[in-house]
Amino acid sequence: QRNPFKDRRVIEFAFALPVEQFWRRDQTKFILRQSMRNLLPESIRLRRTKAAFDHVFPNAFQGQGGAKIFDSLSSACAGWVDQEKVGEMYQQLAQAHKQGNSAAIPYIFPLWMIFGIDLWIKTNSLKSQIV
Repeated sequence: QRNPFKDRRVIEFAFALPVEQFWRRDQTKFILRQSMRNLLPESIRLRRTKAAFDHVFPNAFQGQGGAKIFDSLSSACAGWVDQEKVGEMYQQLAQAHKQGNSAAIPYIFPLWMIFGIDLWIKTNSLKSQIV
């Protein structure tokens, strides 16, 4: 099954829309919500809350090696991030997650981006060494 948000036609359509079709007054995703009328229950179509995925990222980091994945970052070697600060961010996130505390939620996205960039660097470095 295809993801409609990855369909070129949907993307081209979205880029052609005026901004007013995305936000109206205090309603976000206006055109998406309108397009789902009669397809989704109103309680879902119009809800303003988002699902919490706070636990997914710390678990994913743990599954990839925990603190070890932030010990020798290629992005730190390149001078893009501060290795020590990234390590501290991860420790605070891991500790807060262990305690069921949401205080470290602001660290999730930056750590996820750093992890992704590092994975990309390592993957592409290996490919260039193989060729």
